[in-house]
Amino acid sequence: DKAVEYWQAERGEEDFINENQIIEVKSTLKETHEHIINGIDQLLVYPNRNKYILSLLFVKSPLENSFNLPTIIKNCENAFFHSPEIIDTFYKKLKARGYDLRDVSSYLEFNFALLTGGYFKIDEAFPKLTTFELNSPLSARISKVRYTIDMQGLNNLDFLTTPIDKIF
Repeated sequence: DKAVEYWQAERGEEDFINENQIIEVKSTLKETHEHIINGIDQLLVYPNRNKYILSLLFVKSPLENSFNLPTIIKNCENAFFHSPEIIDTFYKKLKARGYDLRDVSSYLEFNFALLTGGYFKIDEAFPKLTTFELNSPLSARISKVRYTIDMQGLNNLDFLTTPIDKIF
């Protein structure tokens, strides 16, 4: 229930916020923790806040143990069966992120398996580009900054063995 509450789907800036804890979710079909960062301050951490990247590595998979978006959504809906209000909020947030129930058949074509995942804490030592790392301000004529970050080999907490309450 709390995951739906913490999910910032409508804002599109950061994925999950619980008071001073923030999780930015990134996923890839690559075999390394390499992700595209959209915006110069996407990895900016404000004082008295903690921010993590949850990096999930997937592989396309036709196997029985694979999953797809409709399967995940159905599992979430089943987990919220006791609260129709949470289910309504969940679907509103899905819609805000671009999910359309009319496209379920196309979503069923994409099956994945999770290879691994990790929570990477963003701190002073974490490689990032923010306005604080610049020697002078960006020109007002620069409207979009996008870069790729390779987190392979950086310290992280394993997604599959780390309880979420250790982060949140």
